[in-house]
Amino acid sequence: MTRISPHQLFTQTKRLIIRPPMGDDFDAWREGHLLTQRSGNEFDKATIPERMLTETHFQRLLAEWTKDRRRDTAYILWGFDRETGKWVCDASFFDIIRGTQQNAWIGGHVLNPYWGSGYATESFEAMLELGFEVIGLHRIEALTEAGNSGALSVLKKMHFRHEGLSKRRVLHRGKWRDAEVYAMTSEEHFNSL
Repeated sequence: MTRISPHQLFTQTKRLIIRPPMGDDFDAWREGHLLTQRSGNEFDKATIPERMLTETHFQRLLAEWTKDRRRDTAYILWGFDRETGKWVCDASFFDIIRGTQQNAWIGGHVLNPYWGSGYATESFEAMLELGFEVIGLHRIEALTEAGNSGALSVLKKMHFRHEGLSKRRVLHRGKWRDAEVYAMTSEEHFNSL
């Protein structure tokens, strides 16, 4: 089993510090959720009710994410603005398969007060480096609904290869939905640099 320490997952971009969330990030997490309003965009993540924005709930999430990292099944990372220290986005690798595949899914979310600022592309660029160079993945895949123009734009900018439409692939917002499948291998990534 691959053992990757939180220190190995620390990276910086022009505007972001990207790292696993830690115990003293509770205030940033709570503030981020309180700043996030319902956007009306069907693809935006649902906000966490204020009654659940407790230190106890946050510590439970951290314990779960730490367990996933130690088992090498998922890596949850957060992006903090380098100037303000505010939590602006998250990105993760999940459903990691080792052995003959060395594959993971990538996902991410920018808190809606920061939409349109390029944080999604910036964080995904850093995640690709971490995924291929630190975590040792060979293939990174992404799913998005066909109508999610923001996610599609990021994947295209990042030179992910479109692999097709997967019918009724994900249960989202109470309904089985079609998803566009994108992928990138380590060779494709390093050849595009």
